[in-house]
Amino acid sequence: MSAYVKSKASFPLVSLGKYKKRRVIPGYLDIPPWGYYHTHTSMKQQKQKLIRRLKIVEGQIRGLQEMIEKDTYCIDVITQTSAVKQALTALEDILIEEHLKTCVIRQMKTGKERQAQEEILKVYTLKRK
Repeated sequence: MSAYVKSKASFPLVSLGKYKKRRVIPGYLDIPPWGYYHTHTSMKQQKQKLIRRLKIVEGQIRGLQEMIEKDTYCIDVITQTSAVKQALTALEDILIEEHLKTCVIRQMKTGKERQAQEEILKVYTLKRK
């Protein structure tokens, strides 16, 4: 049960998807906390995908270390470093997209427009580097 739903009293049900519903208590903000914005299952799957990607990057970096220890041809090492950078960029893109979809939208809906603007500019600045 959500933190902002006190009981199963006669509050109206609001659909959250095909089979998910929640009760809305009058007076509470109708903005669920982060992680509840998407269904719990999709957030769990997203987290598992991110962890899987990080494990792949970890393996690539270990492979780079072995390549350098074995005096592998320079171009092969550079090719592998390029692959690691691309994998990290893809991971970063997913994180930024999720942040903009959830946290920044929630800030805007709760009247924190200035904070949302600052975060959007911060994301923009970080991506340009």
